[in-house]
Amino acid sequence: MSLLIRPCHRRRFRAVLNDAVRLGREVFGNARDEDGFDGDAGLYLVNLDAGGRVVATVRIIPGAAAVRGPRTVEMSRLCADPRLTPAERLATLVELRAAMALLRGRHGWTRALVVGHDRHIQPFVRSGMTVRAIGPPVLLPGDSQPSFAVLATDPDGPALAAGAPSTLQDPDADPSLFTRYGDRAVA
Repeated sequence: MSLLIRPCHRRRFRAVLNDAVRLGREVFGNARDEDGFDGDAGLYLVNLDAGGRVVATVRIIPGAAAVRGPRTVEMSRLCADPRLTPAERLATLVELRAAMALLRGRHGWTRALVVGHDRHIQPFVRSGMTVRAIGPPVLLPGDSQPSFAVLATDPDGPALAAGAPSTLQDPDADPSLFTRYGDRAVA
């Protein structure tokens, strides 16, 4: 399941977001927890397994990439738990892609600006997304592998959104998600 966490829900899902940030640190080897976008505009999609454990996540920033076009969003911190088997990793990334397609359809986003290591971008390329590199690879502080900035479009997005069963769980549509996955201490 892909849980949608909007900025207004951040306090209610603090534990889930902390686990998502921890997963990102583990995958990317980056000690940085959050940045200036997190509190203002960042939407999060967090995949949870049947036990409620975070297994994949992506941050989506609408309008952050407006210089590249009004229908472009920035997607960052896309990662899946490295302890998953290859089949589980593929399944959770496909589920995340379907949830992203649903969001793109709802908001009219057609392209995504993504920065990531090649191993994080390649599964999306193999799944049929069109990816165009923007500039040369860069070595970010603390990284041992170069990162790439790419502009991605998903020609199958509308079909994924229309044909796949919805795994996108939105607390605004289903308030029981606050009880199931939200922080108990926050009213």
